Amino acid sequence: MGNFTSLSEFEALASQTGISLPPLLKKLLASGKTAYGSDWSATWRERMLAGGPAFICWYDFEWLDAAAARREVGAWLNPEAQDGKRFLPFAQSGAGDAYCLMPVDENSVGVALIFHDRETSRMIHRSFEDFVIAGYLECFANLDHLADDDFSEDEILQCLKADVHGVTALMTEKQGAYLRSLCEQELAKREFRAGPKARPEYVLSLISQEQLEKELAAVPMPDLAPFSITAAWEL
Repeated sequence: MGNFTSLSEFEALASQTGISLPPLLKKLLASGKTAYGSDWSATWRERMLAGGPAFICWYDFEWLDAAAARREVGAWLNPEAQDGKRFLPFAQSGAGDAYCLMPVDENSVGVALIFHDRETSRMIHRSFEDFVIAGYLECFANLDHLADDDFSEDEILQCLKADVHGVTALMTEKQGAYLRSLCEQELAKREFRAGPKARPEYVLSLISQEQLEKELAAVPMPDLAPFSITAAWEL
């Protein structure tokens, strides 16, 4: 996990790729909320309870610093390697799949999830703001990964609320109030299915899976076809 990355470093990469940084992402970068620091392994628990870095309550999400993002662009996520498609990576999953800014059209930038080991990937949200809202909604519906870190229920709520309040302070008032209001729902065990054919399990959550699907309807995935990706090892 990288050290603090200044906004200016990502702005330079944005200029290189021709992809504008969304306002909310710029605010997060400028605030230092995307940095883990060299002492993360020793301080992660205390910092999670204090709400940092941003999206720390999400499952399987890790910010990239500008140096790592630049390496990903240089190695494979560039127009020369990807048939003209442009990407600006800003985070990754534990498996190394990349969350990237990607142009939707000439006037807007969405978020794509680029799989490192599949032939196709897709744009998952039409804006960075939609990506953030959907990420928190999915987190609200299943918080068991925080319980796996040996947090008590009170600590899970503390971590979640600190994260949400820290990020929503940088969002519009309407968006922030919406996410903060959901944090006031009752923490309880609710039925959850990981897939259509999966057996139901009971997970800690603030909202039911049915409510999750209803809320996600306000931030639908783009109706865009998956696109081919050339893997790094094929270059």
